[in-house]
Amino acid sequence: MRELIKSGGKVVLYDELVIDVKSINHPGGSIILKPFINNLTANIKASFVKYNHSRYAEVLLCLNAIGKFKHD
Repeated sequence: MRELIKSGGKVVLYDELVIDVKSINHPGGSIILKPFINNLTANIKASFVKYNHSRYAEVLLCLNAIGKFKHD
């Protein structure tokens, strides 16, 4: 994951999933994801639940999963 970030990738953590968000256009604007992008200590799961996202939104998000994150 660190290599992807160094090469210009944009990823977020959702539970243990690493999600590639480079091609995701959040309906609320890119500012919504900005604090989470490439932040290995932030997880979007709590915000996802807090703002009552639909199951469809969760499926769309998980379709962009590129791996699992293991904390060092």
